[in-house]
Amino acid sequence: MVALSLIRSVLHESSELDAARPAALATVLPHQRAQDDLLPPIYVTETDYERLRGLADRRGGRGTPVTRFLAAELDRAHVCAPEAIPGDAVTMGSQVVFRISTAEEERATVLAYPLPYLPSREHLSILTPLGVALLGLRPACRMPFMSPEGIPGIVQVEQVPFQPEAWQRGDGAEAPAFESG
Repeated sequence: MVALSLIRSVLHESSELDAARPAALATVLPHQRAQDDLLPPIYVTETDYERLRGLADRRGGRGTPVTRFLAAELDRAHVCAPEAIPGDAVTMGSQVVFRISTAEEERATVLAYPLPYLPSREHLSILTPLGVALLGLRPACRMPFMSPEGIPGIVQVEQVPFQPEAWQRGDGAEAPAFESG
């Protein structure tokens, strides 16, 4: 009960965050199902859904908090054909600019599958709490998550400069270019 109170107090820093509160609670207290209608909507392509569902199911046998979080997010996702997904939703391979409540600066990254993922500042694995929290969000949406160290945070999507599906439709920006080093 103390953990629940702590999470509630952290997430009550803004009334706008009330809609996002259940996801953090579900991550900390997986046995308590969050009410899906209180979370920000998320959008996932059919292709990403199938691949991520397989990933969550294969790794879910170990019952890690991240795979449980991923499975819960996939359960509530709006699954769309690649050509129908909103062009500003964070999909796999999208470049996303976001801000975390515990940090001042914005950060840009590409949401990546675990293989052939190489840890870097330019890529973020979907098998991280932050990666799962970003999946399917659109600009201005906020989502709570629990860091691997157990620190609650809230991520807000600022923009999605590149999305593979929008680019394939011809209504998106060019692929992101990162500086090496």
